[in-house]
Amino acid sequence: MDQTITTLDGELKTAQAAALRETLMAALAEGDLRIDTTGVTAADCAVVQVLLSARSSARQLDRNLQIDIAEGGALAQMLDRLALTDAFAAA
Repeated sequence: MDQTITTLDGELKTAQAAALRETLMAALAEGDLRIDTTGVTAADCAVVQVLLSARSSARQLDRNLQIDIAEGGALAQMLDRLALTDAFAAA
């Protein structure tokens, strides 16, 4: 099974959440997915929810999902504020 790599960068906010969800769900429908978020400069709760949804969908589809998060980066800081760091820890 092929692995798709999706790179996310810049500001990811509510306005981009629906399109991001569609992109991630389409990639998971095709196979395993690796999401590189190291270039994200800002993220809000809507984006975190999309990533949590992608993780749940990956489990349901029996797909591997890897989310690369830069330590101390914008997404890592948001996850820390929401007490969700452990939910995104590498398995």
